Amino acid sequence: MSYDRQVTDIADRFVELYAKRDSMTGVWSIDTYDIPEYDLNHLAGMMLSKDDDLASQATGPDNDEWEKAMMPALTRALLSGRPPAEQEDFNDVWMSGVRAYLRDSMQHVLDERLDFIKEDDQCYTTMVWDRGNERACEITQIGSGRQY
Repeated sequence: MSYDRQVTDIADRFVELYAKRDSMTGVWSIDTYDIPEYDLNHLAGMMLSKDDDLASQATGPDNDEWEKAMMPALTRALLSGRPPAEQEDFNDVWMSGVRAYLRDSMQHVLDERLDFIKEDDQCYTTMVWDRGNERACEITQIGSGRQY
């Protein structure tokens, strides 16, 4: 999938901040559950601002959270008579619902950017034939092995 430059810039920053390298395998990973909500909100907001169809899906009935939590929160907020500034639960429910809907998309862009950024810092294990000892053995190399 192709993402807008502003979306990939945010994802690149998150990869640099939140990606973790497994000390045993040397493999890098990133998980949206390890990223603070305020940062996920920023990424989600940028994704929505760049894709009207995605924004419509994330804030409407296509989103599983819409019927369970988002629409009831909207109804409560409208019926409460409180000023919008005092309706924090509405904002929390809607942001949480949008984040939940976009979690897979956010994970996808983060994984793509992780692969691109950390490509030369990955650890790869391959099997090779050791002719001297007539057996297969594992060889581990760091990086892609490309020549520059």
